[in-house]
Amino acid sequence: MLFLLLEMQKVLKAYSNVSALGPDHITWWYLKYILFNNSCTVDIFFLANACLSLHHWPKHSKELISIIIPKPGKSAYDTPKTFRPIVLLNTLDKLIEKMIARQLQFNAIKYGILHPNQLEGVAQ
Repeated sequence: MLFLLLEMQKVLKAYSNVSALGPDHITWWYLKYILFNNSCTVDIFFLANACLSLHHWPKHSKELISIIIPKPGKSAYDTPKTFRPIVLLNTLDKLIEKMIARQLQFNAIKYGILHPNQLEGVAQ
């Protein structure tokens, strides 16, 4: 269990406390505060594992907010290339997805599944 707690702390450090809010309106600062309590962290792992084993992700986890931002320094804003779309996802789901991605990458490297030229030449 200690490994999971340390892994989550590494992932959480990568996120800024001042990021824009997603549909769940949970800030990274608040999520970090909640997950300081180890029992909450364990509950989130059980929730994620249950979703994965049931092959079901809750509907609210699939919601997003899409925002279109104009690119700075453009002379005219009459073409789609002058705008940058961003997508805001649920904070907790981003955390779970990031942890799953880290585990997949670790195991892919550990078991030699990736070609050496993938992921910009991952050192083994």
